[in-house]
Amino acid sequence: MSKKLFIFGVILIIFSSCLVTADVIPSGQKGISYCFRIENLDAYPEYTFLIYSTGTSKGHEIISQNSCIYFYKLSLPSIYAIKTSEFEKLNLNSTEDESKFFSSNNINLLKSDIALTYNSLTDEDNPLNAMEDIFTVSSIDNKFEIKKSKIVYIYEDKTQEILPYTSQSERPKPTRVADNYLLSIILSAVALLIIIGIIIFKSKKNKK
Repeated sequence: MSKKLFIFGVILIIFSSCLVTADVIPSGQKGISYCFRIENLDAYPEYTFLIYSTGTSKGHEIISQNSCIYFYKLSLPSIYAIKTSEFEKLNLNSTEDESKFFSSNNINLLKSDIALTYNSLTDEDNPLNAMEDIFTVSSIDNKFEIKKSKIVYIYEDKTQEILPYTSQSERPKPTRVADNYLLSIILSAVALLIIIGIIIFKSKKNKK
């Protein structure tokens, strides 16, 4: 039993470097800039679009046509839409006013269910420097819907790679990775396969 626990511990150690549980950048990794744009807001001139965060960084921001919106990764942001005529009547000068408004059941306030998430860290040898999600508003009459259109990866040499979303639940992965980064992934996979093989071998041996 103790041997199995030891082997399981080794597996956790191998892949623990991939798990980021704090805001501190671990040794051997670097931060990646992230923002999103909504490219067809001009098709809805009668609406004002907002992002509002409820986590560690509270507050709202108006989303303009093609402006790139940045947010803190732990801030739990959501995207809203409201008729401009209704928005101009509001007084959102304080955090309390914002909290009451965005937590209310105001029929004029439409909330999108799109999830705003990103991984802010990568291996320091990875040439990736920043990424921008491009969204489009697909519906606003009966339900406020935003679709993920494409992702723009920006590398350290200023080149860009634009990839379309083929699934709304999965972000396309960049095709360029550093040789050392790719090698570390391969070595980790090989090490895991060896450990699994040892477990299976010992398990069969103990049954004899």
